Amino acid sequence: MDHFNKQPIELETHLDYWLFVLKNLTKLEEKPHFLTDAVFEKVFDLAEFTNLSEKEQMMYESDLKRMWDNRNALDYAENQGIKRGLEVGLKQGLNQGIEQGLNQGIEQGLNQGIEQGLELGRNELSKEIVQKLVRKGIYSDQEIAQIMDVTLAYIEEIRKEIAESDE
Repeated sequence: MDHFNKQPIELETHLDYWLFVLKNLTKLEEKPHFLTDAVFEKVFDLAEFTNLSEKEQMMYESDLKRMWDNRNALDYAENQGIKRGLEVGLKQGLNQGIEQGLNQGIEQGLNQGIEQGLELGRNELSKEIVQKLVRKGIYSDQEIAQIMDVTLAYIEEIRKEIAESDE
């Protein structure tokens, strides 16, 4: 590495960039603007992580695990809501199609029922997730509203329902 003395403006190849990073990583206070590849992002993220104290690393890993757990819980709940919505939608769509008769067609009724069922399922799922997030108390109402794309008034309504059901 002693023989590698190129300045940032002289870097031409990917190898040049790597040698520059390896030689100067301990001297750099922040990632240079010219290192835009995703692999260099990961190198600097790893370097930042290793510079944290053991306690800070544990806190970071704990936050990361909580974020992954919440994401997995949301994904699972979403899949369950979609499944439930499809079941309800298919049932409603079939019933509507039969009631409307041949004039409007069975296919149209099924599609409409599926859409309504999906919407009901999404709404039900969204409400369940909001209730769980409110009960956990990890996030503020503003964060929940932003994550779930709902209004603060809706969050307050959910809080009232929870309070009434807990009485």
